[in-house]
Amino acid sequence: FSVLSFALLFVTISFGQAAVDIPLSGTDGTTTIPLAVGLDLTATPGIDPGLGESDLPPFPPAGVFDIRFDLFPYAGSALSTLNDYRNAPAFPYTGVVEHTLWWQTSAPGLAIDFVYTLPTGASMTITDQIGGSFLTLGPFTGSGTAVIPGSYTAIFAKAFVVMDYTNIG
Repeated sequence: FSVLSFALLFVTISFGQAAVDIPLSGTDGTTTIPLAVGLDLTATPGIDPGLGESDLPPFPPAGVFDIRFDLFPYAGSALSTLNDYRNAPAFPYTGVVEHTLWWQTSAPGLAIDFVYTLPTGASMTITDQIGGSFLTLGPFTGSGTAVIPGSYTAIFAKAFVVMDYTNIG
């Protein structure tokens, strides 16, 4: 029993969870990929293995759905991950954090269902990378699904996920 307890404690310390962990997922109707954003006192703009972040390999061949967060320019280099946690200098935290969502649909023009569960104190907006001229979804609160239309995914492979936090944590 004590060995098991020690092992669980080690795993919890080695692969901790962010202080504010917001589950998300994306699908184009073929595969659902779990994602997450959030805040932690120890997070950096890059890869934080202690929070479960890891750099992903390049996209799979065309015809396979993939969705992830692009960490450039936030991390200063070309990295991508399924979980994108950022630093909160203190909790409760109030501020805006931008994440870049990057995808490849399994066929041209498929919509992406972006499922979210936002805690109290968080709202989310999804916009294109040029000021919202082609895409503005939200703001969203609570739980639901934001649909990134196929007319947008056929032309663009990225969008901003803007998280607005008010006294969270």
